[in-house]
Amino acid sequence: GGSAAAHASSREEASYVRLRNRYLACYAFAVFGDWLQGGYIYALYEAHGYEMQEIAWLFVIGYGSAATLGTYSSAVGDVAGHRRNCVAYGLLYSLSCLLNNSDDLSMLALSRLLGGISYSILFTNFESWLIAEADASALPPKILTRLFGLATFCNALSAVVAGVVGHVAVEMLPQTTQNKYTAPFNIAVGALLLASLLSATQWTERYGD
Repeated sequence: GGSAAAHASSREEASYVRLRNRYLACYAFAVFGDWLQGGYIYALYEAHGYEMQEIAWLFVIGYGSAATLGTYSSAVGDVAGHRRNCVAYGLLYSLSCLLNNSDDLSMLALSRLLGGISYSILFTNFESWLIAEADASALPPKILTRLFGLATFCNALSAVVAGVVGHVAVEMLPQTTQNKYTAPFNIAVGALLLASLLSATQWTERYGD
């Protein structure tokens, strides 16, 4: 009895480690790409030459898309697949970042629209995929609680690292564009595309109940 229980526990731990590594490798890049942008959005628009009222409207577009279109992201993931949505997250958010290199208001508005949708995917479909994958692997809730705790730590650590990287990119690296605040967004593209690549190649597709 003891031997069987030990074997089952060992198998469970091995399943947890595999899931932890697959999830956090992707999630770390996903949240890092998001954190890189946060502190520079207003400065970016201001450096592009826009006044406070125009900047405020751009923020409204971002929050509005997250609150409206973004609310459907979890439902779409339930039907079309959470992994697919997580892959789309990196692609859509990368495009959002690249559009910030333009000083055209319509391009910046499209960037905010895509950014709002992407933000919603980050905080719905990633967790939904993890829960579905843990369920498919027959992992108990206590294991999932452990993993969510690690993901929270990973998110916080990503925020700190992103703050340092963003500061270096804006203040210390030689500037190749007229607007130095585009640098963090362009760096974020690499992290976001890596998140898409990892979820596409390392994750199994999972759907809602």
